[in-house]
Amino acid sequence: YGGGEEMSEAEKLAKEQAARARMLLEEREERLRRRKLEDQEREMTLRERELDEREQQALHKQPVHRAPQAPSSLGKAGSMAGVLHDYAAQAEHEMSLKEGQMVHVTRKHPSGWWEGHLPDGTMGWFPSTFVRALEEELA
Repeated sequence: YGGGEEMSEAEKLAKEQAARARMLLEEREERLRRRKLEDQEREMTLRERELDEREQQALHKQPVHRAPQAPSSLGKAGSMAGVLHDYAAQAEHEMSLKEGQMVHVTRKHPSGWWEGHLPDGTMGWFPSTFVRALEEELA
């Protein structure tokens, strides 16, 4: 039995080494999995920051149009203008515009807001940057 016992000792040693190797491999795989998750979390955080920064930049680039509350009758009145871009009214005293429409301009405010009316009778204020005065094209 002396040789048989040595064999079982060798088998025990081999089993212990295999068990240790499996344990080390599992620990290594767990560390790699954790690192991968941490990397993914960092990447998601960076992407969220980039998106937040882009949103902030977009908000700062878009001008907030405010029509004058108590406009004066300054500037040339009675001129015509063509609408260059759609504009959605944001207050009761404003007028929505659709690209291609013609507007009869009745008042111009130094703030860049003009008052006018459309052929259908709709009246209100709108940003002058959305239209081109027709006399500018002829000049």
